[in-house]
Amino acid sequence: MGVGDLGTIPRLPSSLRSYLSRRSRIFDQACLRVAVSHPRTVKTQARRPTAQAFRTDLSLFAPDQFHASAAGHALFAETVAPALAAAYRIALHRGLDLPDG
Repeated sequence: MGVGDLGTIPRLPSSLRSYLSRRSRIFDQACLRVAVSHPRTVKTQARRPTAQAFRTDLSLFAPDQFHASAAGHALFAETVAPALAAAYRIALHRGLDLPDG
């Protein structure tokens, strides 16, 4: 769980960027509070590590300049991989039937 900086979306009017940065930061902080209160919940740390890249590299966005491109999704996946691995380990520890790989 967690959310990146939505104020980095190039298609947004400039008047909305700081507002959406603030709102997405508030939502990300709420996700952290939920994760802290639920021990088997994993909080991703995607916001800080990716914000600068999404602000400066337009190739991380699809042609619509709103959604992430394949490169943007790859960056996000690389960034959250440790959290997903942790969630997988938690699930294995709980004895859930998970696919190999």
